[in-house]
Amino acid sequence: MKRAFLVGLVLLPLAAFAKNNHPMAGCGLIYMAGVRDNEPIPQIVSSLFNSFFGTQTFGITSGTSGCTEEGLVAMSVQAEVYAEANFKDIQREIVAGGGEFLAGFADVLGVRAEMRPELYDLLQARYVALFPSANTSSLDMLNALKHELAQRPDLLS
Repeated sequence: MKRAFLVGLVLLPLAAFAKNNHPMAGCGLIYMAGVRDNEPIPQIVSSLFNSFFGTQTFGITSGTSGCTEEGLVAMSVQAEVYAEANFKDIQREIVAGGGEFLAGFADVLGVRAEMRPELYDLLQARYVALFPSANTSSLDMLNALKHELAQRPDLLS
């Protein structure tokens, strides 16, 4: 317990220098639960919870739990699962320029509704880069998509 307290005591001030709009305790499960104010008690609880359960460390290494600033550059597990489960439908709807599965994929990626037509246009225009062969997997497509969206950060919310 002393160790967790000391880690929290050291890391709490360092988290204040984070570039994103995170509170002083940073990201992690408590951040995702909506505790984002910089009041002392919630931040101490958040910091201790993150330190004790390792949620912030997991979030940072996996790019989840609000611990990434790059949006899609650190692809979420949810996007990977959605792309794998709906791969052929996404591929077909990219060619068509839209559809239910592509709208769901855009939602998982965090693309705002008003930016979806631009996303669909980008996906259509870069189809060959996203699907270079018949053997392209969903992970191959997502890696190519990361590169494409890194050029267009305005598409991500």
